[in-house]
Amino acid sequence: MTNLTQKATTIALFLLVCVFLAACAGNGGELSGGVAQSPAARPPTPTLAPGVPTNTPEPTSQAEGTGDPATPPATPTVTATATRTPIPTATPSPVERLALGQTHLRNENYEAAALELRAALQSGELETAGRLAALQGLGLAYWQTGRYTEAGNAFNELLALTGGAGGGSGPAAQAAQETGLYPADAYFYLAELQQASGDCAAAMGAYESYLAANPDMAAYVQPRMAACYVILGDDGAAVAALEAAVASAVHRVVEVELRLQLARVYENAGNYAAAVAQYDAILAVAQTENTRGEALYLAGSAELAAGNAVTAHERYLAAVNNYPRSYASYEALIALVDAGVGVDEFQRGLVDYYARAYEPAVAAFNRFVAANPVHREDVHLYLAWSYEGLGNTTAAVAEIDEYIRANAADAAASSQGWIERAKLQARAGLLTDAVDSYLTYLEQYPDGEQAVFAAWWAAALTERLGNLAGAVARYQELAETYSWHEDAPEALYRAAFLLRIMGYQAEAVAIWQNLAESYPDRESGAAAMVWLLKTLPEEEAQPYLELAAQAGGEGYYAWRARHIAAGIAPFEPVGELDLAFDQEAEQAAAEEWLRNWLGLEPGTDIRSLPAELAQSGGLARGEKLWRIGLREEARRELEAVRTAYSEDVLASYQLALHFSELGLYRSSILAASSVLRLTGMTALEAPRFLARLAYPVYYGDLILPQADEYGYDPLLQFALVRQESLFESFATSSAVAQGLSQVIPETGAYIAQQLAWPDYDNEDLYRPVVGIAFGAFYLNEQLEAFEGSVPAALAAYNAGPGNATRWARQGSQDIDVYKENITFAETRLYIERIYVGHAIYRALYGRS
Repeated sequence: MTNLTQKATTIALFLLVCVFLAACAGNGGELSGGVAQSPAARPPTPTLAPGVPTNTPEPTSQAEGTGDPATPPATPTVTATATRTPIPTATPSPVERLALGQTHLRNENYEAAALELRAALQSGELETAGRLAALQGLGLAYWQTGRYTEAGNAFNELLALTGGAGGGSGPAAQAAQETGLYPADAYFYLAELQQASGDCAAAMGAYESYLAANPDMAAYVQPRMAACYVILGDDGAAVAALEAAVASAVHRVVEVELRLQLARVYENAGNYAAAVAQYDAILAVAQTENTRGEALYLAGSAELAAGNAVTAHERYLAAVNNYPRSYASYEALIALVDAGVGVDEFQRGLVDYYARAYEPAVAAFNRFVAANPVHREDVHLYLAWSYEGLGNTTAAVAEIDEYIRANAADAAASSQGWIERAKLQARAGLLTDAVDSYLTYLEQYPDGEQAVFAAWWAAALTERLGNLAGAVARYQELAETYSWHEDAPEALYRAAFLLRIMGYQAEAVAIWQNLAESYPDRESGAAAMVWLLKTLPEEEAQPYLELAAQAGGEGYYAWRARHIAAGIAPFEPVGELDLAFDQEAEQAAAEEWLRNWLGLEPGTDIRSLPAELAQSGGLARGEKLWRIGLREEARRELEAVRTAYSEDVLASYQLALHFSELGLYRSSILAASSVLRLTGMTALEAPRFLARLAYPVYYGDLILPQADEYGYDPLLQFALVRQESLFESFATSSAVAQGLSQVIPETGAYIAQQLAWPDYDNEDLYRPVVGIAFGAFYLNEQLEAFEGSVPAALAAYNAGPGNATRWARQGSQDIDVYKENITFAETRLYIERIYVGHAIYRALYGRS
C-alpha cells in the first residue's frame, strides 16, 4: 500500500476501534476507573426452582481491598421502615455456599456472590466440578466489582485445571464435560479483561484460543481482534479479521453491520470497488426498505468517490425510485438535485414527504400536477399529508376533496377519500368536522368496506365531544345496522355505559341483559354481567350470578364476572401460595397430554431438542453468546430460532424448556404461549406445567422477601413483572424504562436516594437484585399513597401519580368505575392485563 493508503486505513481502523469500544459500553459494559468493562461480565439470568428459600444479601458500599464483611450485607431500608432482627442461621456448608453464590451471581448481586464463592473455595471441601463452577463464578463476580486481577487469576486457575481449550483429559476436564461447564469461555473473559486493560497482545492470544474451541463465533470475536490489531499497528491483519468475520455464518442483522464496517474501511483505504461489493452484498440479504436505501446510497457515494459519476447517479436514482421511505434515499435525492440530475417530480415529492421535508414535498407534487394535467390521483393524498405536516389543515382538506372529486367514478377510491378526510380532521382536533365526514361516508356507502369503522368513530368522536345522547344513538344504530359484525356487541355495551352515566339506569340494564344473554362468551357479554351484578337488587341479579360463574373468555371482564360470582374481591390475595409443587410429575403429565395431542407414541421423548434444532447455527451461536454475557446478540440469534418455529407446537414446547433453563425468560414465555395458542388452550385449560411455563415465578427468591417486607401480595408483583418485561432483566422500552420492573432513569435515581442504595448507577436497573427491589419500593409507595387501592397504584406506576390522583378524584373506589374513568387507553389496558395476569397466577399458584 502507498503511505497515503496506509494512513487512510489506519484512520479508518482507529475509528472502527472507537465504534467497537462504544458498542461494548453500550451493550451493558460500564466504565470503571477509565477501563471499559465488557458486556460479557453479565452472567445469564437465573432459572429458579419455585419455593426454594435463599438468603439474598444486597449490595454493599464496602470499598475494594478493605477486607470482606463477616456476614453478607443487608438490604438498604427506608428510614421510616422498621428493620427486623435477623434470625441466627447455621453456617452453610461449602456446597450450600456454592449454590447460594451462584444464585447471587445470577441475580447480579456480585459482592454477595464473591463472598459465598470465595468461602466455598477456601474451604477446600468442594469436589472438582464444584470447584470449577466456583472459579468461573468468582471470576465473573470479581470482574463486575472491578477486581480485574483477581478475576484473571480465577479464570487462569480454571483453565489450568481443565487443560484449556484443548479440553485436557484429567479429572477436572472430565468433570467440566459431565457438568456442562465450558472452560474455553474463560479465554473470552480473559481476552476482554486484557483488552480493556490495554494488553492487546495477551488479548489476541486469548481470543485465538477461544476461537479455536468455538470457530462458529468468528463474527463476534474477529471484530474484537480487529480492534486489537489496530492498536498493535497491524492494519492488514485487522482488515483480514473483519473479512473473516463477514465470511462466517451469523444473524442477518449482524452480517449487515459487519459489512457496513468493512465497507467503510475499504472506502477509507481507497478501495472503492471492494466497498461497493460489500454494499451489494448487503442488498442481497437486507429485508427492510431503510437498509436497502442506505446500501444503495452508500454504494453510490463510493462510486462517486471513485470518479464514476454516472454509475453513482444510477445508484442514487435506484434508491429514490425503489425505497422512498429510507432517509438515505432523501440524501441520495439531495445529491442528485445538487448534481443537476433529473428526478421524477412525483417520486421526488414522495421521498421528501417521507423525510418530513414537507415544503419541498409540496413544491414537487405541485410541479408534478402542473406538468401532468392527467395524473395519478393519489398525489392529492400525499399533498394533503404534506400540508398537514406544515400545519395547513385547510389546504390539506382541500387536497383530499380534490382526490374525492377526481375519483368520483371509482367508489373504492372516493370512499377511501372520505375516510382519510375524517382521519385528518380528527388528528387536527376538528372533531365535529370529522364526525360529519364519517357520516357522509355512511350516507354514500352504507355497505362500504369501512362502514363499521366509520360508524364506530362517528359514535366515539361524538362521545369525545361530550354529546352523550348523540353517541348513544350512534352506537345503537351501529349495533342495529351491522348486527352481524363483531363490533356490534361492544357498541351496545358502550351505549349502555353512557346511559348509566346519564342516569338512565333502566335503559342501561335492558341493554346489559340483552348482551349477557346473547353473548355470554364475549367480553362485552361478561362486562354486561358485571354491571348487572353491580346494579340490580340481589334477587334480580341471581340469574346473572349463575351466568357470570360460567362466563367464557380470558379477558378482564370475563375474570371480573367469574370473581364476582365466586366472591373474590379485585386483586384479593390467596390464603397460601403453592410454590413447592412436584414439577417433575406435572411435566410428565403435560408431556403425556402433548403426546396425545400430537398423535405420538407413548414414551416418545418430546423433552429433548431434536438434532436438527439443537445443531442449528442460530441456536448454537445464541447459547454461546448467552454464556459469555453478550445478551442482546444472544437474544437476536435465539429469537430468530423461536420465531422460525413459532407455528410448530412440539418445537415451541422444546424451546420453551430450553430457553427457561438457559435463563432467556422472555423467549421461553413466548414459546410456551405459542404452545397454548396452537393447541387452543387457555392457561387454565392447559396442563398446569404448560401454564406455569407461560406464567412463571422466576426471581421468586427476590420477589417473595420484598412482598413480605412491604406486606403486599407477591403474586401482584409477579404479574406486574411479567407485564412489564416478561421477566427479561435486560429489557429496555421505547420510553427508556429499564430492567425487570421497567423503571425509568429519573425514577431509578429517586428510588436509589430513598433507599440510600450504595454506589448506585443507572445501569444497575438491569441487575435483577436492583430491578426487583426498586420496582417493589415504587409499587409499595403507590399502594401507600392510594390507601391500598391496587388499580390506582398500578395507574400511578404506569401513568404517574399525578394522573392516577386525577382519576381517583372522580370519587369511586370501585375498580371497574375507576378503570372506565381513566382517559389513557394504554393505562386502562395495563390495569386490565395485570388483573388478568394476577387472576391466572392466583389460579395456578394458590393452594386450594
